[in-house]
Parts: sequence; structure tokens; C-alpha cells
Amino acid sequence: MRGAMELVVEGNVFFEGRPRKLALGIEDGAIVAVKKVIKGVRTVDFGDKLVLPGAVDVHVHFRDPGMTHKEDFLSGTTAAACGGVTAVLDMPNTVPPTVSPADLNGKLSSARQRAAVDFGLFAGIAGRGRPELLAGLAAGFKLYMGSTTGDLLVDDYSRLDGLLGPLAATGRPVAVHAEDETVLRSVKAVPRDLASYNECRPPEAESSAVRRFLDALGGARGHVCHVSTAGSLGVLRPAAGAGAGAPAGPEKPPPPPGAANGRPPAVTCEVAPHHLLLDAREDNALGTLGKMNPPLRTRPDRQALWEALVDGRIDCLASDHAPHLEEEKDLPFAEAPAGVPGTETMVPLMMAQVKAGRLPLERLVDAACGRPAAIFGLPGGRLEVGAPAHLAVYDLRRPRTVRGRRLNSKCAWSPFEGREAFFPRSVFLRGQLVVDDWEPSVTPGAGRFLAGEARAGGAPAGSAGPGQSKH
Repeated sequence: MRGAMELVVEGNVFFEGRPRKLALGIEDGAIVAVKKVIKGVRTVDFGDKLVLPGAVDVHVHFRDPGMTHKEDFLSGTTAAACGGVTAVLDMPNTVPPTVSPADLNGKLSSARQRAAVDFGLFAGIAGRGRPELLAGLAAGFKLYMGSTTGDLLVDDYSRLDGLLGPLAATGRPVAVHAEDETVLRSVKAVPRDLASYNECRPPEAESSAVRRFLDALGGARGHVCHVSTAGSLGVLRPAAGAGAGAPAGPEKPPPPPGAANGRPPAVTCEVAPHHLLLDAREDNALGTLGKMNPPLRTRPDRQALWEALVDGRIDCLASDHAPHLEEEKDLPFAEAPAGVPGTETMVPLMMAQVKAGRLPLERLVDAACGRPAAIFGLPGGRLEVGAPAHLAVYDLRRPRTVRGRRLNSKCAWSPFEGREAFFPRSVFLRGQLVVDDWEPSVTPGAGRFLAGEARAGGAPAGSAGPGQSKH
């Protein structure tokens, strides 16, 4: 008979699709029991506060190496932790880009020393080399079909079949920045503000690139990053299969299409909070602080994104955290770099939408935690026996105001300045506090590299093992 457990966390635990008054028994960094009452050597009682899984942000740009004045793995993962994110996947458009074993190992060395939450790395598809050889280190591959920060543009689309074909055997997802460079180059206007930037990188550039990408995927698994338009959803919806659609019930969001067989679907997609919450016209006063690729859109696109997020056609939330210093943004609009910070505010802003009744809690937990972990074969994303004890605790009676200077990113600004959000009061990484009373208490290097744990094409991690109780 098991004695007292190392740590017991009590609260309104999100378990099996809804919050319940439960206790989590934690030993050696993992959840080993979920019951109403558990005896612990140390017990932390959060009362009626929400205890959710740590979020999994599958789209961050921590600028390390090469641009560490903007961000590095310590500042970026500290920001993530303070937003309830306990695992991140970093994009390859650093300096140098991660397109070779040497580049990927160099980034990994820096991340191992600095990362305060778990992390994985994308390998870039550069139109040269053999990215499939990086599958042992990479959580996925990233294809840039449109020009943006970095030097990884692939604009010869006749080569896509040849580039993507060898990646199918790896089982790793191919994530795409979907903007058709031929459409972008056909626009001769110079953007002056957010409204005109939406026209200079028009919605059809995205939907055209999504269509090209799907046509070239073959047997590879695809993941479309930062979907921003209704047109792209129209292209993706038939690609997603018959499982997408209305919610399956009040307590449980629909499973991702294709997930019934225990495997992630062949084509998945994400949305960033800025494309849901900000508008090219209504928020035009943001100026360059609202400039990102793809750009902010207008109300019809935003409404379509919201509907698709709620009903499950959009699989997951991802921040596309892409910081630049404020002085770097203080340039004429056309010259200013594209990108905004967001990993620290992603879940807190969406928790405010839960509080307002716009987004069901179960859909937020699925989109920010469970589904991104499943898509990329990562541990976590659920509170269940066998899962890592990554927890985020929220008090929905204690809203806070987003203030860029209080955030932990080096850029120290936010396009969501002044908005209401619910930041996590406490965050645990493998049962260790990394955020306590809204303040970071991180340890550089405590984050684990996830490539060794990721299972290509696998089902969600954390299923109960033999002899482990769930009740």
C-alpha cells in the first residue's frame, strides 16, 4: 500500500473534460494518482481555483542564437512560464538558421543551459540539404513559403514535392508559414499602416499558399501556422476530413479529425491570439506594434476564426511569439520588422474570453494544452496518471491588466497593452514551482529537451500505466 505522496495538489482540477474538486498525487515529477483525497508529505490546497494542464506553445521565436538582444531561451521561457506555458517549440529562423546538424546542436546547447520550461526545436527547410536527416533532433520541420524574418524562403514551388516527399517517413509534422510569395510580389503598393498592410499581404496570398502546400504534402503530415483568413479555413476544411464541425457535446470538444485511430490528423492548423483579438482597422492606432506576418485582418476573417476555434476546425492556439525591441519597431511602417510578443499573454487573454463566455473552458484546454501536445507527440497537455506534473493555477476572480513593462520578454511591450487577462497564480514544472504568486521562480536549465520524448505520429502522452489509479 502506497504511503504519503511527495506532493499533493488540491483544487478545481480539470480532469476528464471538466473541472472537479480533486487531488493530484505527484511523485518524481509525474502525476501518479487522481482522487478526491490523497495523503501527502506536502499538500498545497488551491481551494476552488482552476488547476489546468500547463499549456504547450508550439510556435515561438526566442531569437537564440544570433538575436539575443531581442530574446533568449531564459527570458523567453520565463515569459512562457508566467503565462502558464510549460513546453514550447522554437522556430528555425535564427542566426544561423537551424538547417544542419551543427546549427541544430548549437541552438540545443544554448537552450539546455537557459531554458526554464521544456522545449523542442524545429528544423528549417531551406531548399538545400536533407532536412529529413534532422528528424532525430527536430520536433518538426518548418517551411516558409512567404518572405518574413530570416533567410529560409522557399519560393520555387515546383520543388515542393521533392522537398516534402522525404519527410513523410519521419512522421514529424511539416509546419508551414503559408503566404504565396508570387502573390506578395505582385502587389506594388507600399504599406503605410495596418489597414494597408492587410491589402499588401492580401488574404488570397494565404489561401493560395495553403492550397499549394496541401497539394504538395503527399504522405507527410502538415500543420498550417497562424491561420488568419476565412479563405484559408475554406481550403483547410475539406482537407481536415469529415470529423471537423460542431462540438460533440457540452463537456467535450470534438476530437481532431483522424484522431479516433490514435493518430493525429494528417493536416492540422493553429491560430494566434492576435488574429482573434486585434483588427487591422479597429486597432490601426497600434502602428508598427501591430505589424506581423501574416498581417492583422478585419472583422469577417476574425469572426470566421472564432467560429472555427470554438467548433474545433482550428486545432490549437499558438502564440507566434516573435519579439523585437520597441526602438526597432520605431521606424516608418514599411521598414519596421514584423512580429509581436505573445507567449506570456496567450492563455491569460484567452482565459478572459472564457470568463466572458466567448470560449468554452474545455475548448481552451484542448486547444492550448491537449491537442498541440498530441499533434507533435509531446508529453503533457493533460492531467492524468502518468503525465508530467505540469500544472497552471488560475483565479478567475483576480483579473490583471496587461502591462508590457511588467512582462518578462526582453522587448517589454505588448500589442495587448491595457487589456484584461487572467495570469496564472502558480505554475508547476514536474511538480516544482516555477511561478509563485504571479512571480517567476525559474531555474535556468530546468527545462528538458523534448525531441527524445516526442513520438512521431503518436497518440497523446500520459496514458495510465498498469497498477496506477485514476480515481
